[in-house]
Amino acid sequence: MSLKGIVVDGEPVDFKDIPDDVLPPEVVNSLIRADRSGLHVSDLQYCLYGSVRQKMYDYYVPVKQIWNITRGNAWDKFIADNGEPDGIYGQEFERTVNGVVVVGTPDIVLPKKKSIRDAKAPGWLPKSDSPPKPYYTWQLNAYRWLVSELFDIDELVLYNCGPHGYLKQQMPVWALDKIDTDMKSRVNKFLTIKDSPYAGDICDDPRCFICYSSKDEPTIWVE
Repeated sequence: MSLKGIVVDGEPVDFKDIPDDVLPPEVVNSLIRADRSGLHVSDLQYCLYGSVRQKMYDYYVPVKQIWNITRGNAWDKFIADNGEPDGIYGQEFERTVNGVVVVGTPDIVLPKKKSIRDAKAPGWLPKSDSPPKPYYTWQLNAYRWLVSELFDIDELVLYNCGPHGYLKQQMPVWALDKIDTDMKSRVNKFLTIKDSPYAGDICDDPRCFICYSSKDEPTIWVE
């Protein structure tokens, strides 16, 4: 199933009921990932129970989540419009794991510089000496794994983009066999949950932004 709209004052509002000048169709398509195929890297990045649930039910998320995603999309477009001419911007790559197609879309691949660069739009910029967040480290290494049969990549860079600037972080680069093993494990666990009696259940971690979102503005699931 898919993301259908947003939660406003505790009530679900469908994207189709939001005027185009408030939320343009191209933004909506990006949010619901209408052209997404396969099992995406982001489906494996966070809570696998939540990812299975998102594929089983329609759901509505708090406005704050939409705002963060929209800001991230705006930064992606800015980078693509002002980037290096030999870069590969927003292209989907895929590999097959245990019979399942895994896809991912790095913001920028620079084959000549052997670099992948990705932008995030957090609510606040981390401190300059903050270590990279583990799930972003995993995501960029997953992108490296996705393109490894095409390009030799030895640099991973994350741009944390805020309203008043950005913070550039060099991300750890893992051995390809490490991420390959981890990817297979996550795909297998996703499939196990999907085919189990627990498919559709929420996880037991109240901090999970997929299953619970927040106590003030919870995600609404249409079961």
